[in-house]
Amino acid sequence: MKKPLIGVVPLWDSEKNCYWMLPNYMQGIEKSGGIPVMLPLTEDEEIIKQLVNTCDGFLFTQADRMLTRKFITK
Repeated sequence: MKKPLIGVVPLWDSEKNCYWMLPNYMQGIEKSGGIPVMLPLTEDEEIIKQLVNTCDGFLFTQADRMLTRKFITK
């Protein structure tokens, strides 16, 4: 059986200018039988479309609300 590929939207640390996330997100997906993949924070519609078509599901951490709305509406 193919394991589901789950895209995880990371958090953004503006002070350090980097992505980050709590390790429990990735571990929880793996323990549930999925394959976690950290996604890029992007507004590029072509990249978002490809991610939507590639991933079997998404985990939205406390990501930026504008980005989350963009994913949900596409």
